[in-house]
Amino acid sequence: PRRPWRQLLMNGSILLGREFCYALEAALVLPVLMTIGMPRELYRFLAGNHSRSRKRADREYVHTAKLAVSMFGAILFDFAADSIESPIKAYLLDNCVEEDRRRGLDIQGVMSGLGGFLGYVTGAIDWTRLGFLPGSENHAIFVILCGVFCACLLLNFFSIQEIPLEDLGLQKVLVSSLYGGGGRSDEDCGSASQGTVVSVAAGDPDSSGTELAQRLSIAAYLRSILRMPKELACLCVSNFLGWAAFLCVMLFFTDFMGRGVYRGNPSAALDSPDRILYEQGVMIGCWGLTINAASCALYSMSLVRILDHVSYRTMYIFGYLAFAAGIGSMAIIAQLTEARWEIIFLCPVMGIMYGTLNNIPYKLISRYHTSETKLKVPPSPPTYPQYIRCGVDGLERRGMGIDCALVSSQNQLSQIVIGASLGSIVAAVGSVVSVTVCSSVLAFTACIAAALLVHY
Repeated sequence: PRRPWRQLLMNGSILLGREFCYALEAALVLPVLMTIGMPRELYRFLAGNHSRSRKRADREYVHTAKLAVSMFGAILFDFAADSIESPIKAYLLDNCVEEDRRRGLDIQGVMSGLGGFLGYVTGAIDWTRLGFLPGSENHAIFVILCGVFCACLLLNFFSIQEIPLEDLGLQKVLVSSLYGGGGRSDEDCGSASQGTVVSVAAGDPDSSGTELAQRLSIAAYLRSILRMPKELACLCVSNFLGWAAFLCVMLFFTDFMGRGVYRGNPSAALDSPDRILYEQGVMIGCWGLTINAASCALYSMSLVRILDHVSYRTMYIFGYLAFAAGIGSMAIIAQLTEARWEIIFLCPVMGIMYGTLNNIPYKLISRYHTSETKLKVPPSPPTYPQYIRCGVDGLERRGMGIDCALVSSQNQLSQIVIGASLGSIVAAVGSVVSVTVCSSVLAFTACIAAALLVHY
C-alpha cells in the first residue's frame, strides 16, 4: 500500500536521533580524549614508574580507568549506531512501493542532515555562558542527547507497521520466499505464475516448510553473499571508497581544526595559549560540522527535484568530485595560508558527500530490483535476469535486505581500515593536515569508480 508522509517521516525519525548522537560524538569525543592525553598517559601507566609516589600512582590509575570507560562507551555506541542504518533502509524498501521508497530515502537523508545539524549546534554552544559550571556541560549535553534519541525511537516504532507472516497465509509466504522479500509490497508482486504458487501450496505442508527453512538458513545467507552480482559488487567498491574518503576527514575534523589550522596543542596546560588555540579550533570545527549537516539536509531535499531531470550517474559522480575538490582545497589552505575560521566555508562539500552516500546507492539498489521485477516473464516457470538469479539458491530473486546490508557494511569496513591506518600515516607525516590529503585522494578514486564501474 501507499504510505502517507506522516508514516515516512516517523520512520526516518530514528536517523535524526542517530545523527544527533553521531554529531556530538564526532564533535566532542576525540577532543575530550586528546585533552585527557590518552596515548601518553596510557603508555606511562603501562610502562610503569616505580619511583613515583603512591598518590600519583592512584591518580594515574583513576585517570586510566576513566579513559578505558570512555573508550568502551565510544566503541559500544559506534557499534550500536552503525547497526541501525541497514535495517531501517531495508525495512523501508521492503515494505513500500517504488515511489514511496524514493520519497522515504529522501526523507531519511533530510532527517539525517537535520539531526547532525542539531547535534553540532549543541556541541558548539558555550554552555558555561548559560550558567553551567565548567566541566558540567557534558552532563547536560548527554541528558539532552538521551531524550532526543528516545523520542525518535518511539516515533519510528509506531511508524510503518509490519504485517506478520502468519497473517499473510501460506500462499503469500511462499511468494515472499520466491521473490526474496524484496518486492513483496510492490503492485507486481503477485505477477508470478499462479500455477507455480498453487502447485507448491497444494503439496505437502511439511515439505514446503522444510524447503522454506532451507532457503532462509544461515548457509543460504552466506551463499547469497558469495554469489553477489557484478552490479552490487561494483557498487560496494565505490561505496567503500566514498565512505573511506568521508570518514578520513569527518572523524578527525575538529582535531584537524584545532591542531592543523589553529596550531593549538591539546596536551598543553589548561590556560596556556596553545591549549586555548586548540579549543577555539575545536569550537570553530563544530560550527563547520553544523554547516556540513545543514548542507546535507538541503542537498537531500533538493535531490527529490534534481533526480527528475539529472541521471543518478551524474549526481553520484558530482557528489564525490565536489567533496574531493573541497577537501583538497582545505589541505592547501591549511598548509600554505594563515586562514583560520574561513576554512569552514568549504564544509558544505562534506554535507553533499554525506547526502550522496546515504541516498544514491540505495536508490540504485531499488532500481536494480524494480527493473528486474518488471522484466519477469509471466509463463510458468518464471525466468529471471542475471541479477535475480543470484538469490540464495541460484533460482529465486535476491532480497533487498541483504543488498542493503552489504552496501551499508562498507561504512563499517572503511572505519576499520581508516582507524587502523590513518594514525600511522599522521605519525609518519608529522601533521594532521595529512588526513585531508588522504581524504581528497580517496574521493577522487571513488569518483573514478563511480564513473567507470557502477552500473546505472
